[in-house]
Amino acid sequence: MSSNPTLTATLTLTTFMPDHLPLLLYFARHSAHCLSLPASEPIHFPVATKKFYVVKGPFVHGKSKEVFEEKKFAGAVQIFDGDTKAVADWVEYVKRNLPSGVDVAVERFTWESLDGPSGKTAPASAPSEAAAAAAAGGATEVDVVTKKVISFEDQVRSKAEELVKSWGAQANATPKPSRPSKDRKSSTPGDK
Repeated sequence: MSSNPTLTATLTLTTFMPDHLPLLLYFARHSAHCLSLPASEPIHFPVATKKFYVVKGPFVHGKSKEVFEEKKFAGAVQIFDGDTKAVADWVEYVKRNLPSGVDVAVERFTWESLDGPSGKTAPASAPSEAAAAAAAGGATEVDVVTKKVISFEDQVRSKAEELVKSWGAQANATPKPSRPSKDRKSSTPGDK
């Protein structure tokens, strides 16, 4: 493996039979090595235990319960620096040759570079303006349309203006409640 391996896939096997798990993990790892895929040592997960309590009988034995437990054993093998096609072939081979009663979960990872389509890194727009604004101590953002650097204060100011405009539009859109007519006399406790 290289000094900084890149995780490509994780194959997780789960079963109710504890005797089979080490052999199956060894099989998955050995088959990966046969395909020149660098694989990790088998990773054993903690045993997942579920307990079920069942009442023995409804009459005399109503207070006594019988306990059943289900144990699920799991382990994983990780593949590093593998080609996508080789990993797909390996997963298919392992799935095809596993015995019944073994669940397989595969988690695949794809890593893409940040380079542009030509293979060269895309140049940053206005690096001098961004560096100057960052040196001034403020967070900056580059506007995609105008390619202009916007300081944090300007971002806050524009967001505040948008909010005030939207609140004004909402206030104008909602009808004002009508007031009661002044023809009625209201009686207060002090009036007689």
